[in-house]
Amino acid sequence: MVDLPEIRFAKAAGSSIAYEVYGDGPATICAVPPMAQNIELAWGSPRIRRMFERYASFSRQVVFDKRGTGMSDRSLDIPALDERVDELSAVMDAAGVDSAFVHGLSEGGPMAIMFAATYPDRVEGLILEGTAAALTSDERRAEMRDPEQLARIAESWQPFVEGWGTSDSVTLALFAPSLLADEEFAAWWPTYERHAASRDALMDLLYMNSEMDARGVVGRVECPVLIIHRTGDRIVPIEQARRTFELFDEAGADVRLVEVPGDDHYTFAGDLEPIADAIERFTTGRVAPRVPRPDHEIVISTMGRFEVAVDEQPVRTSSWGSKRARTLLKRLVAARGWPVTRDELFELLWPGDDSDRLGA
Repeated sequence: MVDLPEIRFAKAAGSSIAYEVYGDGPATICAVPPMAQNIELAWGSPRIRRMFERYASFSRQVVFDKRGTGMSDRSLDIPALDERVDELSAVMDAAGVDSAFVHGLSEGGPMAIMFAATYPDRVEGLILEGTAAALTSDERRAEMRDPEQLARIAESWQPFVEGWGTSDSVTLALFAPSLLADEEFAAWWPTYERHAASRDALMDLLYMNSEMDARGVVGRVECPVLIIHRTGDRIVPIEQARRTFELFDEAGADVRLVEVPGDDHYTFAGDLEPIADAIERFTTGRVAPRVPRPDHEIVISTMGRFEVAVDEQPVRTSSWGSKRARTLLKRLVAARGWPVTRDELFELLWPGDDSDRLGA
């Protein structure tokens, strides 16, 4: 179990950049985030937290919110790609990291490539996940330079922008279709969006994403490169990952491409293990054996209504609804995965009884 990390702040171009450090594995990985996130609120999702804990099992993770998003300053204009690179450098300096593996996620991919090309001595390896050297085709970028075409493209973005942070959000349908049936996650997600970016910033971010292009610096990347991509990704199609692989290969880079099945763009949706295993093997040289997960996933909710679910199915109140059972469950939740002593469990189950008399 990973404790909730402390939020810290680095300074870049006069702005405060929020970052966290967690995990104590042998590899240090600096994650370059997607379009918008909130590093503090993300821990509130059990699904996302499991992803964090999986990464923490083999690495020291340094994560941050880019300027204009999440916990970082939002008051300034969204910076260009070359300015974004300075944010990662500032975070690494503040975290005391001289060099690390750099993990570019989605929109963070071109920024990660640019950083590796600009600061080769600070990058031990480059991980590109669900991304590409250029996120938009040359044809689309040409269209965006025509005012009429740009207006049409901006109009096509409106359903995404207008639904952002509301129950009408279309993000999960586009980025994580496997989670549409997860009612608890779908109810939590709009709150997360509101804390990740404002609607005004979202339009600027979408435009900036369309302009991102790091193809011209691929030949300056000196470190090994791992490209991971889900074959059914509809946000960044697999063809873009394959083309990025070809660019690095043609430049003589030590590059490998790992294609994994699935339709989700977000890592935490779908099967995490093939992606996590590939990253662990790339950064540490092996995939360490792990204790098998239990056959059933048990979730106990104590916020608001007290609820218990096994494998995402609610358990009837009659099965655990006594005051004594509720007290025991609350204590186990409070332990957060750490052992609860035999004597304490006995007192919770049989308060006031003699353990020797009962043969416990």
